[in-house]
Amino acid sequence: MTVSASKPAYSFTANVQAFVDYFGIENCGFLTLTFSEKVDCVHEASRRFNSFRTGFLSKVSKGYIGVYERHKSGVIHFHFVVAFLGNIFSEVRGGAVVCFNHEEVKNKRLNRKQRYASANKYLKSLWAQFRQAVPKYGFGDKFGSQILPVYNGKGIARYLAKYLTKGILKREARDKGFRLVRSTSGKSSWQWRVASSVFAWTSDSAKEWRRALQDFILCKTNIARYRLAKYAHRMPARYLGEVQKLASMNETNYSDVMAALYGCNWCYRAKDKIWDDFQLHKYEAVQEFFYFEMAVNGVLKVSYNPMTGEVIEL
Repeated sequence: MTVSASKPAYSFTANVQAFVDYFGIENCGFLTLTFSEKVDCVHEASRRFNSFRTGFLSKVSKGYIGVYERHKSGVIHFHFVVAFLGNIFSEVRGGAVVCFNHEEVKNKRLNRKQRYASANKYLKSLWAQFRQAVPKYGFGDKFGSQILPVYNGKGIARYLAKYLTKGILKREARDKGFRLVRSTSGKSSWQWRVASSVFAWTSDSAKEWRRALQDFILCKTNIARYRLAKYAHRMPARYLGEVQKLASMNETNYSDVMAALYGCNWCYRAKDKIWDDFQLHKYEAVQEFFYFEMAVNGVLKVSYNPMTGEVIEL
């Protein structure tokens, strides 16, 4: 699994598990939505799902989280974990608790009535509503759309994460701008949303990268402060503003400052320089060259020591 997929998959798995734990596994169902005809346009698929969500899903559930999958043929369908308004997993019959039997459902040797005999009344009523609703929004229950109770929160989280990873690794150009993960948002999701893909691993290589990035930012910051202290009165205004911003960087605002000066992809574009300079000049003084205009073009050559933060003009 690539780095681009590992973080979203990890955070998505954690959120699905937290979703099931928060709403209760007995209330959670696995919803699959397939189309009654071939739909391979993400925008059309999104339009139909949004209509389905507004017209049906929001009325029978407390929340949902899931992904979309594109088959090899290009056809799209959706997979969700949905928290319904009631218990869809079990009910009391004759003084005993009867749970939904997934093994019976998979047993094709049984007739339909026997296979779904363990479904409780609420689930059966939900199925009836679902069968009536899906054709209205371009989906079809005869083509794979279904609702089944979840019986393992960790397992369903990993299962859905596989679709997310597949979607990231095999994303097509026509899918640009289309969100892989769909879920309820706003205050209703704060209780169960426990992870974000914006984090860093604690592996040795990740720690080494953070050290390299730290040295890169400190180098720029300390040299900018040196330039301000010595040459601020001689700098043209167009350079002075940039140097002042660089000099103001710290561990909390450096990303915003760099993005404002060099674009939001500054770290990606500079990753090779950041890493190569760190490996080449580790524990050594780094020579940096800066050009700025005075009355005539001038060159400032300095040496920066990452061990002490000292800047020396050469």
